[in-house]
Amino acid sequence: MSLVSSATAKLLDDSTFENSGWTTLGVASIAGYSTSVSGDTWQGIIAEFITIFISIIGIIFLILIILSGINWMTAGGDKDKVEKSKTRIKEAVIGLGIVIAAYLITYAVMYYLGQSIGLTTGLQ
Repeated sequence: MSLVSSATAKLLDDSTFENSGWTTLGVASIAGYSTSVSGDTWQGIIAEFITIFISIIGIIFLILIILSGINWMTAGGDKDKVEKSKTRIKEAVIGLGIVIAAYLITYAVMYYLGQSIGLTTGLQ
């Protein structure tokens, strides 16, 4: 057996790995990675939900803008289609602005409320 093979076999031996004091989380934290899972706390669950919700809203916004742009380009001089497309683009931008404002308000409230009552919110 070569030197590399024996070293690999020793590294892969579970008892040696566990008895050495090195755990998977220990190695990750030594390497500088976070070992906490944000979904473990209620604040983490809310933060994950908000992140997913904002992502979905962004995708919907992008789809609305693309479809409205296609409708506008294929209107063929029909003023009603052009106006409808312009209106849909304006409404999508306003909706996105409302969602971003709601996110910023939620972020600020969670951050400052968490600090004032001594909770760690995970927001930075």
